[in-house]
Amino acid sequence: MSALAIAPRPDEDFYRGVPVLHLHVDDPIPTPRAPQRFAVRVYPDLARYLLTFNHPQNRKKKTTAIARYARDMDLGYWAFTPESIVFSTGRQLEDGQNRLLAVIESGVTVWMMLDFGWPADLIEVINRASSRTNADAFIVNGVPNRTGAAAAVGIVARYESTAGTPLLWKATTMSPSEVLALYQKDPAAWDAANVVGNRLYGATQGLGAATWAAAYFVLAKATSGSVADRFFSEVADETGVAGSATRKLKSHYLRRRVGDTASGDRREPLENIVRAFNAWTAGKPAGFVRTGGAFVLSPIKTPK
Repeated sequence: MSALAIAPRPDEDFYRGVPVLHLHVDDPIPTPRAPQRFAVRVYPDLARYLLTFNHPQNRKKKTTAIARYARDMDLGYWAFTPESIVFSTGRQLEDGQNRLLAVIESGVTVWMMLDFGWPADLIEVINRASSRTNADAFIVNGVPNRTGAAAAVGIVARYESTAGTPLLWKATTMSPSEVLALYQKDPAAWDAANVVGNRLYGATQGLGAATWAAAYFVLAKATSGSVADRFFSEVADETGVAGSATRKLKSHYLRRRVGDTASGDRREPLENIVRAFNAWTAGKPAGFVRTGGAFVLSPIKTPK
C-alpha cells in the first residue's frame, strides 16, 4: 500500500492536530514507503487484532506496567502523547504490546498514536531509554520538592492500604498519574508535610525526608494537625522530657540510616514513627521494631 493510499481524505477529521486513521478489525496494516503517523481510537477488539501482528522477538509482557496503564485508562488519566504504537514495513508490531494489552484489560477506548512504515530491524534498538518515573510527573507539573513528594505519596498509599496487617510493601505499582492525582487531592497538606519532612531530616540526618513527610501527613490526617505539629516539634527540638517517646525516636534515627533496619522490612521506619506517636499520646515509653520476622503495621491511635 502506498503512502497516498493511507493519507487522510480532505473531509477526514484530525485529533489534536494529528490526522485520524479510522482503523478497524481485519483492516490491512498500512505499509507506506516512508514512516507515517496517525491518531487512532483503539478499542479492545482492535487491540486484540493489532496484537496478532506482534513481533516474535518482542520483550516479555510487563504485568505491572499493564496494570498501571489499564488503571490510568479506566480512571481517565490516559493521555494522547507522541509515544507511538509502532509497526514496521513488514506489518509487524515493533513497540506497544503492553499498552495494547492494557486497553484489553481496561475494556475502554482510548486515543493512541500509531506509526506505520518503520524499518523492520527497529525492534533491536527501540525503547532503550528508561521509563518516566513518578517524580518526572511531579516535575512536569511544577510540584515543589518533587522527588521527595512523589516518594512520600507512595509511602502513604502503601501505609493506608496495609495498616493493621503484616503485609509487606512490594515495589509500587502506582503510575505517575495515580501518584500525582493523590497529591493533587490536597496539595497544601502535602506541601506542609514536605516542609516538616525536610526539617526532621535536617534534625536527624538518618531517616529520609520522604519518610518523615509521609509520617507527618498520615498523623496530621488521622488527628488534629496541632497534635502532629507538637509531636514532630518535640522530635526535632528535643523538647520532650528525658526518656520520652519523642526523645527516643530522635535518638534512634540519629544512630541509623534510612536503610539500616532491625527487621529488614521497608515498613520499619514508618512503623517506628507511628509506634512512637501512639506511645507519646498515651504517655507511655516507645518500643521500636527490634528483630526480624513479620509484624503488624500499627494503625494510628487517635488521642482521647
